[in-house]
Amino acid sequence: MEEFALLHKKYLEKMKHFFSAYFNPYYETNLWDSMVFFTSGRYEMRNKGYDVFIEALGRLNEIMKKEQLKKNVFTLFYVPKDNIKENVDLIESIKLYDDMKEKVEDEIPWIEEMILDSIIKGKIPKASVIFRKEFLQESKRKFSSFKKEGNPPFSAYITDENDLIINAFKKNNLLNRKEDRVKVILYPTYLSTNDRLLGLNIEQATQGSHLGVFPSYYEPWGYTPLECAANGVMAITTDLAGFGIFIKEKSDQKDLPGIMVLERENKTHDEIVKKLYEMLWAVVTIPRNERIPKKAQAKYLASLADWKILIKNYVKAHNLALEKFGSHIS
Repeated sequence: MEEFALLHKKYLEKMKHFFSAYFNPYYETNLWDSMVFFTSGRYEMRNKGYDVFIEALGRLNEIMKKEQLKKNVFTLFYVPKDNIKENVDLIESIKLYDDMKEKVEDEIPWIEEMILDSIIKGKIPKASVIFRKEFLQESKRKFSSFKKEGNPPFSAYITDENDLIINAFKKNNLLNRKEDRVKVILYPTYLSTNDRLLGLNIEQATQGSHLGVFPSYYEPWGYTPLECAANGVMAITTDLAGFGIFIKEKSDQKDLPGIMVLERENKTHDEIVKKLYEMLWAVVTIPRNERIPKKAQAKYLASLADWKILIKNYVKAHNLALEKFGSHIS
């Protein structure tokens, strides 16, 4: 878990740099007291549960605004699709952000020296002494190029206007406005360390997140929540997935375990959305110091589905088949 904690910090910081380039050109965004949720899978709106997830996010957004929570929940939909184009404006924002970050890093030695010099002389460090005039002027020019009007885009790539996921965002008032506490981003391509946007593969993006949400309508097994939990990240699956049924038997679902099972069987659409919203709200409001035990629990529950354990049932089935049909096979 120590290794996972270091990886989480590393990749979360990189994700926040992406969010800064994505949102801060439009308005000031709280990045450091924030959480990252994600889902991923084929572009199957109902089967993968994107419909109920987006509705639940809409409710979460409203309650977070009503309760005046200052933190943001950045929610990414890693759902590949065809006919997309790179967003040149976003790429330019990321480039400008990287330029500003590099400039600040170059200036750090001077700032440290001036702060230390002031303290040694018994003075309170002043901005006029710490920051060089040339640095402030150049920073102002870059910031002017960085700023944009309107609201951040719904998608990291340019896609068609009638996209089902984007339309669902709009329908549920997930509009990426400054006052919205839930920020949504459709990322309609396979993740890669070589792309010019997030620059992470799916495992790294998972490790940088706080929660993976996979409320599928149907999965024979469902590997994504298992992979999520195996990386020490809390996950949500359903009782209409084989993995969800397995986890439900292995955990106490009343106590917000590291892997939560959303009950979908014989439930109405509204009941499902309400329960999922409650799960999301519980994760948002869980104290920071209680997250680590939940991550450890997710990792433990995932370990119960290790192949070295499950293989025993396959070997047993194989041997039973040989005993019954061996003579016919030979």
